[in-house]
Amino acid sequence: GQLGQPVGGFPEPLRSNVLKKAGLQPINDRPGKNLAAFDFKKLGEDLREKWGYLAKEGIHISDKDVISAALYPAVFEDYMKFKGQYGEVKEIPTNFFLAPADPGEAINVNVDVGKTLRIELLQTSQTLNEKGQREVWFDMNGVLRIARIEDKKAAAVLSGPNVKKAPRADKSNPGHVGAPMPGTIVALKKKVGDKVKKGEAVATLSAMKMETVVSSGKAGRVTAVHPVEGDLLAAGDLICEIEDVSADEKLKEEVRA
Repeated sequence: GQLGQPVGGFPEPLRSNVLKKAGLQPINDRPGKNLAAFDFKKLGEDLREKWGYLAKEGIHISDKDVISAALYPAVFEDYMKFKGQYGEVKEIPTNFFLAPADPGEAINVNVDVGKTLRIELLQTSQTLNEKGQREVWFDMNGVLRIARIEDKKAAAVLSGPNVKKAPRADKSNPGHVGAPMPGTIVALKKKVGDKVKKGEAVATLSAMKMETVVSSGKAGRVTAVHPVEGDLLAAGDLICEIEDVSADEKLKEEVRA
């Protein structure tokens, strides 16, 4: 009876036999009446704090999200991680979301009031780069755009030393410094073991003939640097990892000072 009672009740003797075999007591009232109190307001505050970094991408926690998280916490966690990686996809037609488009096919995406993007797939490269990616060519409102997309099927077949899969930055981890846009690493400012201040430059990225300084989002010590100078990165590829300096290390530094 935890899902409710059917009209006319459960048939006897089926009901009694099932309960007796399972050693359970019948539920004759509305199931939700006996649920423990739940603090939806607190859950909403926790969710907005945890996923607040997505607000700059226009992704906000709604009351519907709070209910979803209360009912299906693990599913909601995966859902938010997906949105964090790919952004808001609700405007993409279902058939294009579920299956790849063919060259020449186009979709219209409403991104704002009175603002529509027409995106047409032009072609996909036949060759893979060293990261197992293909170049995908789009026409977006008359402007040519090129994206490098991982070919998961090919990467699975070519999962040997010739295919280097770039790690991705976890946006929820302040110690992960990711590439803000596609580009080439022209300079690495820090190496493993170096200390870094919040906002300090860790790398320089060249994109569209312009150089962009990539800064650390926190203070700490560099524990890993993934690319080398000259590597071509996609937006979101992990550049370096930073962890907090331990209290013992800070104390030793203060003593030396």
